[in-house]
Amino acid sequence: MTLKPQTALVVAVAVRAFAVQPTRDEVVRLICNQKAPCEGFCYPCIALANRISQLYAGERDGR
Repeated sequence: MTLKPQTALVVAVAVRAFAVQPTRDEVVRLICNQKAPCEGFCYPCIALANRISQLYAGERDGR
């Protein structure tokens, strides 16, 4: 089975978008305001990272 060029483009764009989507833990590490790394993630950073991850996944911000 061969993909049409238009379908291949859609697949390539979707794969690229999925590959660059950061995990929640990666987002937490980027936004945490602590000078030293936390032993565990704090609630405010986890909550914000969850919201950012949901936006990456295409979910709308419910606020």
